[in-house]
Amino acid sequence: LELTFAYSAHRSCTKCIALMTERNGDLMASGGTDEVIRVYNLKTKREIGELDRHTDQILSLEFIGRKHLISGSMDGGLCLWQTK
Repeated sequence: LELTFAYSAHRSCTKCIALMTERNGDLMASGGTDEVIRVYNLKTKREIGELDRHTDQILSLEFIGRKHLISGSMDGGLCLWQTK
């Protein structure tokens, strides 16, 4: 195996990741105990933004096609994010 991407994403523990696999998707998202979701472009190998609606650690992430990311948190909230 060869390392192709590495990034110090969260201030604390990374709890979950999601990879967009639909039609050669190029996005990855990570969520952690710092209550932030970070989004990366895998083609450019760069962070492209962060999502900060939750008020407790992020527990689950999943891309739905190429248009949406759903997140769940210890705060009991679910968020549906639209990708651009």
